[in-house]
Amino acid sequence: MTHRNKSNRTALHAAAENDQGEMIEHLLAKGIDPGVTDNMGKTALSLAAQLGHYQVLSHLAKTKMNVNASDLYSMTPLHWAVVGGHHNCVETLLLAGADANLQNAGIGNTPLMLAIDSGHADIVRLLLQSNCNVNAVNNQEHSALHEAAARGSTELIELLLPAGAYVDMQTSKGDTAVMIATRRGYSSVVKLLLDVNSNVRLQNSKHVTALHEAALWGTCEVAKMLINSGSEVNLPEQEGDTPLTLAAMKGHLNIVKLLLERKCDVNHRNDMGRSALLEAAEHGHAEIVKTLIERHCDINLQDSEG
Repeated sequence: MTHRNKSNRTALHAAAENDQGEMIEHLLAKGIDPGVTDNMGKTALSLAAQLGHYQVLSHLAKTKMNVNASDLYSMTPLHWAVVGGHHNCVETLLLAGADANLQNAGIGNTPLMLAIDSGHADIVRLLLQSNCNVNAVNNQEHSALHEAAARGSTELIELLLPAGAYVDMQTSKGDTAVMIATRRGYSSVVKLLLDVNSNVRLQNSKHVTALHEAALWGTCEVAKMLINSGSEVNLPEQEGDTPLTLAAMKGHLNIVKLLLERKCDVNHRNDMGRSALLEAAEHGHAEIVKTLIERHCDINLQDSEG
């Protein structure tokens, strides 16, 4: 029972890996230590959780071993069960006292974040029912809501918001969930976040708002929603660009027209002295140039280089 292979695994590890419930019971009855680890710091419980071997996991979870023991990657059995989408294993581990707020190594994700990243809505429900910290952040200061917005999942967001997720939490770069969803063009996610009064005027570390993101990426439907929710059409980001100068530079005609309809400053110049007309002309966007001239922009404006 004490023999180990090259990976430093014992017979208990082998039984867990091969889903041998009866062998697990036999080995435990013989007194083998359930907390013994291999070269990667994994216990038999971690292996069972990773592979979804529910019967084996149930036997091991009933012992007095530490269910929160982590491997070299700071992954606990709960982390592994969540990543694998093993609902029954997650449920059993939570009942056995698994800590739903422990973070793994590297990015520092909690089980809830991993469930979001993997798209396991049923496991998200389980974790929320266990009173995990819905607003916990990883090493990038991303919360579960940021991760759900990045996936474009309204289903997951609708689970997180009633559980107390803070809609305007900002990442280490200052991004909110609505900025992330806007950047990726997830209009249904943006609408959902706006319906719960996300603050559209917040700026990230580069002074960018969600409307700047919409202008940059050409998501006109999202831009309309943001403006209707109070986004400032003339607010400059850190280099002095407004949504109009960004849209003109990128060639997004529909957004240029939208911003002009909403009375944006057609002659605003960024920190380089460049107006929307100069940006559109330099980048070859003839229709935008025509549209700006029709709106009586100043054709004589010069940038800082003359």
